[in-house]
Amino acid sequence: MAVTDGTNAGFVTSAPTSDPAGGNRTQNYYADCCAFMSPAGSNQIIQMGWYCDTASEEANFQLGLYDDNADTPGTLLATTGDIAKGTDAGWKTGALDYTLLPDTKYWLAIQLDNTTTTTYNNADTNASYKLYTKANQTSLPSGSWDGYTGRILAIYALYEASAETYQEQTQDTNIIAPIGTNVKLRMLINATGDPDSGPYELQYRYAADGANFTDWTKVNS
Repeated sequence: MAVTDGTNAGFVTSAPTSDPAGGNRTQNYYADCCAFMSPAGSNQIIQMGWYCDTASEEANFQLGLYDDNADTPGTLLATTGDIAKGTDAGWKTGALDYTLLPDTKYWLAIQLDNTTTTTYNNADTNASYKLYTKANQTSLPSGSWDGYTGRILAIYALYEASAETYQEQTQDTNIIAPIGTNVKLRMLINATGDPDSGPYELQYRYAADGANFTDWTKVNS
């Protein structure tokens, strides 16, 4: 076998169970992440997993999802929190619930605490992918990463169809069209041409019942 997008890496519809039999890299005391494109349609992640290629001492790991920032890992969107690895090799998994945007680049990430015996992941050389790493990590990092190599990492996000959908509205003032049940409203802001050359400010409020509005929330650039 090999590390293959859509089979034992990236976004998958069934969780892999076999050894990817790819190359390996040190995982303990490192955070690694690899970018993949989300599927079309309305879907949500229900589980993430990574392949541990070594029987080693017990340690905690974290799995998580980052958005993309100019072809680098951006903001951490969701994480499993700490999960006990166990002492055997094999697929290590954790529950994670996150609604995906369709056809969007996300970074799937793994962080493992230190082990006395070196613990390896599975990753194959592949110039079509980027595997970013950050050393000396005890949780999934924020901010910059150390750098990348052209590899695909055996890490997956298991997804299923979602009841939620995204609806875009483009209006200058109030959004008055009904958005329905289980719909997330995505606001796209074009801040160019600001007359005072300052940062933009977005204010929003909502009412679940159409009458009792929450307080205004401000979001600045």
